[in-house]
Amino acid sequence: MARTLILGGAGFIGYHLAARLAAEGHALTLVDDFSRGRRDGEIEALCARPGVTLVQADLTREDALRDLPARWDSVYMLAAVVGVRNVETDPARVIRTNTLALMRLLDWLTPEAGMLFFASTSETYAGGVSAGTVAVPTPEDVPLSVPDVAAPRFAYAASKILGEAAVIHTARARARPSVIGRFHNVYGPRMGADHVIPELSLRALRREEPFRVYGTDQRRAFCHVSDAVEAMVRLMATPAASGRVVNIGNDTEETLIEDLAGLVLREAGFAPRLEVGGATLPRHRAASRADGIRAQGLPRGGRARDLRLVSPASRSGGEVAVTGPGRAIPNAVPHLAGNEWKYVKECLDTNWVSSAGPFVGRFEREVAAHVGVPHAVATVNGTAALHVALLAAGVKPGDLVLVPALTFMATGNAIAYCGAEPVFLDSEEVSWGLDPEKTADFLSRECLVKARHVVHRATGRVVRALLPVDLYGHPCDLDAILEIAGRHPLAVVEDAAEALGARYRGRAVGGDGLVSCLSFNGNKIITTGGGGMVLTRDPEVAARVRSLTTQARGDALEFVHDEVGFNYRLTNIQAALGVAQLEQLDAFIEAKRATAAHYRELLDGVPGLTVFTEAPWARSTYWMPSLLLDERRSPDMRALLRRLNAAGIGARPLWRPLNLQPAFKSALTYRIEVAPRLYDRGLSLPCSVGITPEERRLVAEALVSALEP
Repeated sequence: MARTLILGGAGFIGYHLAARLAAEGHALTLVDDFSRGRRDGEIEALCARPGVTLVQADLTREDALRDLPARWDSVYMLAAVVGVRNVETDPARVIRTNTLALMRLLDWLTPEAGMLFFASTSETYAGGVSAGTVAVPTPEDVPLSVPDVAAPRFAYAASKILGEAAVIHTARARARPSVIGRFHNVYGPRMGADHVIPELSLRALRREEPFRVYGTDQRRAFCHVSDAVEAMVRLMATPAASGRVVNIGNDTEETLIEDLAGLVLREAGFAPRLEVGGATLPRHRAASRADGIRAQGLPRGGRARDLRLVSPASRSGGEVAVTGPGRAIPNAVPHLAGNEWKYVKECLDTNWVSSAGPFVGRFEREVAAHVGVPHAVATVNGTAALHVALLAAGVKPGDLVLVPALTFMATGNAIAYCGAEPVFLDSEEVSWGLDPEKTADFLSRECLVKARHVVHRATGRVVRALLPVDLYGHPCDLDAILEIAGRHPLAVVEDAAEALGARYRGRAVGGDGLVSCLSFNGNKIITTGGGGMVLTRDPEVAARVRSLTTQARGDALEFVHDEVGFNYRLTNIQAALGVAQLEQLDAFIEAKRATAAHYRELLDGVPGLTVFTEAPWARSTYWMPSLLLDERRSPDMRALLRRLNAAGIGARPLWRPLNLQPAFKSALTYRIEVAPRLYDRGLSLPCSVGITPEERRLVAEALVSALEP
């Protein structure tokens, strides 16, 4: 477990950094004097997490750090007095506190402490920007200056220039690894009211009229705190960053203050008279509720919180038919009813359309948080996710991988991409997932453990991994599979492509194996058009996956590649779709479960028909509601499916077992008995998120009428 010290851990950026690292399993010690950071419920909840310790101390005191351990993996120096009001009212305190606290830290640090991150500011070079001698965007090697050393407003910048010099020269003298990050216009939850965004927001909430806006012709580039934290974490994980100064901000987007004020007013639902430079604009020029967009999470009165935009379609609460009268009812189509248009337009407006861009990292973080794992890496599709997950799990050419026969072709293909070969096993009849008993039987009868490897007796090949599949939105019996893997040196790579949002014994699916994979294909419960995700709790696995998906490029400047990698990264446009879809996931799951329940109600009691239902230990998303028909009611299942499809009902067969696929006709198999029967007698019904009760009724009626009496 990584040991991390965060000085200023209760402050704006410090809190978000601590929350991120705590979620990743770091042992954290936060030090703060609460002169700016507030000790509220969020801080208390953070400190209640395992491995998080809070120390209240005045860092200007010589003995402030005396009782702390000397050994750390990383140290973040974020503590500082900042803010316009502090700088204007007591500039001497700003310089004294910021300088003395840093010098106390530098004197206290021992060789046992890890890399140091020092938080600086873009104000160190703002004097050159104002004078027109420094370019914008600004490189890191420009001269640092303040316009007037005697002016109170520049005290903070002066303290940070001195701080940068202290860190650089101390690091050189003591051979200490360190990196300096200059933050530029970072914003987000828990930021102080001195920033322009909360300042405008609070005045809008107070319904100030006339509403005064200053510097409307000025532009600002804003960086969300989650992106700033991501930059910090990546810098500290990169040994080559030591000794560097890095600007942390947004060098691609600028916002006019006039436009920002209009956005804030629109989000607040407030249309006042505007005063710009002393002139009052007519009310019709003020922000309106254009396009019916409103803010969610913005209280009427009180302080501003996170805002997100929702469209009228996503909050209507009503169901919209997937099809029109007399048209086909498809099997599963996307449901785009939230912020998809808004987020994709943002990509187009900002020119971030490829694999770089803010939505990729945001989508990764939000999916990881939803599943409850610290690491997620987005990929171009679910098959690519499986491919790199298997490689990261150690699968090599010639290895064997145990996998259920009843699954989509991509699962087997990913094994073949690695140069390995599948061993197809049977399904059990409760979850339709990998049969743990037959898996254990195969390992005991057909394999032996030799030199810490599972070796297949007949071929002498190493069995490297178990690849269970969560089928049709229902989790497999994973505890039994993990128990088997615990008795054998096998990596568990979970194919959860069809099961985002499902739960197994109360736990979110996708967080229990060494590594898990998701898919966001067009028919999945949420979609990015085409995309996937690799999930893991292991930072080394995550780093390997991220490297493999980005051509294994090992140098940020040079085109140096450490191994053969792949161009598997998701694009920013696709990730923008994914973020919007993920915001609606809970509602999508409930819609899917309602569809499955309605089908059970409509088909309950039909002789010879068994609707698949979730196991007592599972909560299925019912991604694809399915059923089994006995031979008497449907002697020819393929003829039945053709009849339904011809009638406009998008029913489809279950996956054809992979041992029956021509591509895997020579693959090893073991006791496959249940999977062929499920394939022969099973079908899946139309289940789009937006399907209506009337459409479900039509599906059920068409099915029953197509059965033999």
